[in-house]
Amino acid sequence: MRRLTILLAAMGVLMLVPAAAAFAAGTVTVEVEGTGSGEVSSVGEEFEGSPPIECAYDGETEEASGQCGPSEMTVGSPAEGIILNALPAPGSELILWIVEGEPFLESGCSDPSKLKCNPADFAGTNGEYTVTAIFEPCSEESEAESCEEAPAEQPLTFNINEGEGTVVSNPAGLECTGSEGESCEASFEEGAEVTLTASPAAGYRFYTWQNCPPEGYEGRTCTVEMNEATEVGVKFKKTSALTVSKAEGSEPGIIKSDPGGAICFFPCDTATIAFDEGKEVTVFTKAPNHRHFVEFTGGTGQTEACNGETSCAFTANGTDSSIEALFAEDEQATLSVNKAGGGQAKITIQPANVVCVNTCSATTAEFYAEPEAEEATVEWDLAKGTSSIEWTTGAGTCTGSSEADKGECTVTMDEAHELVAALE
Repeated sequence: MRRLTILLAAMGVLMLVPAAAAFAAGTVTVEVEGTGSGEVSSVGEEFEGSPPIECAYDGETEEASGQCGPSEMTVGSPAEGIILNALPAPGSELILWIVEGEPFLESGCSDPSKLKCNPADFAGTNGEYTVTAIFEPCSEESEAESCEEAPAEQPLTFNINEGEGTVVSNPAGLECTGSEGESCEASFEEGAEVTLTASPAAGYRFYTWQNCPPEGYEGRTCTVEMNEATEVGVKFKKTSALTVSKAEGSEPGIIKSDPGGAICFFPCDTATIAFDEGKEVTVFTKAPNHRHFVEFTGGTGQTEACNGETSCAFTANGTDSSIEALFAEDEQATLSVNKAGGGQAKITIQPANVVCVNTCSATTAEFYAEPEAEEATVEWDLAKGTSSIEWTTGAGTCTGSSEADKGECTVTMDEAHELVAALE
């Protein structure tokens, strides 16, 4: 006769361990009875060669499913025993374990609150053991956790009303992925706060919640309190991604869009903005002082037609596009001033702030000529002993002669100019 040690916990755990050290082939058959419902499963280390046991039972229909029949195994050492765990369904409780036709509690384990017990010997036939779990509906006196009244629940219906994306809940229970028309439902404990988080699919953006309480609306999250059946919806918008960048070798500049505003500022090399499908978009630029926009280049997708142009407009249709902007420095022209004659004068060129003092014979300054020519101002201050200045070669108002000790003239620098001042 084989000796067994059987362990019982109030949660419904039964451990069968062979007392003999010798190995032998054997089977365990799980049976479930009663008018209640529940599951029996094996946990921990099973006997060698034995698959896990999964046995479910519905007392109302007296139907069993899963692995409720014999389980072939090789009986090993005590450390390789099999643990059977009973999980009553809500509203049911475990009444009794029966091993080989003997009530478990009547075999030395009369107190179910004890974690372990040492029952009398149980004899199997050629290593075959039958274990029965009996589930019954909860009685008024029952204190089992499964007999505690489940909290009331309220249904949450979620709809994807436009676009594509995923919405998940916290606490877990609802995960809804799909496109327009997709509807999902889950139940949550009455009074619970459920936070929904929306994540758009690639090529879409979160647009808005529908039927979300104002106090629970925060960006891509919506929090609802489950005091009643609740229905919430979300909209995702199909988008066109536009990537703008500075062309290779480009000077600084700003790339803007309408709508959107400034996309890429002076230090920016590349940036991306998304537009809703059907949106009319215009891309334009702004150059800083002494820089100018040359043309768009590198256009792909909907902006391909903008290559070589100075303006770019399109209607977003869900196609991703890219475009580059080329900025260049304004063209410059040189203003040269030379002195002639026997006199001396201090000559200053503004706004370049270039100064040619009395002994200086010549100087130059650079001014921007294109696309808008700068105005150069030439100032003179005659030295003692010098009575006049005459522009023998001049431009703008820097022509003719003057006997004034101090004066100025101007030149529009649309091209290079050379001035010669004769000092007497």
